[in-house]
Amino acid sequence: MQRFRVLLIFYRQFRLPTNTISLLMWAMAGAPTISSEKFLSFLIYFFWLRSACQLLVWYLFRLTNQKGLVFYHHFGLSKIQLAAGVYVLDLLIFSLCIGLVSLSFG
Repeated sequence: MQRFRVLLIFYRQFRLPTNTISLLMWAMAGAPTISSEKFLSFLIYFFWLRSACQLLVWYLFRLTNQKGLVFYHHFGLSKIQLAAGVYVLDLLIFSLCIGLVSLSFG
């Protein structure tokens, strides 16, 4: 549980750019809901573009903030675990948002 809390602290640094990228991609695709016929094709493109954007954001973060990762290493989290954790958290939060919008407007 402590590792998850530390990961959430780390995620706060990425929250704004990653959520903005996800929302922009979703809006550019026409904001498809789960019940729309475009949703499956949106997911495929979203996954690949989102992965590429996440790699770019992670690379830029590591380039500018190398010493800041020492704090997380003390909690037993490697750089790969931090990057993967942020990616998974972002996808889960975005999926939850799409699900809630689909329930509301679908």
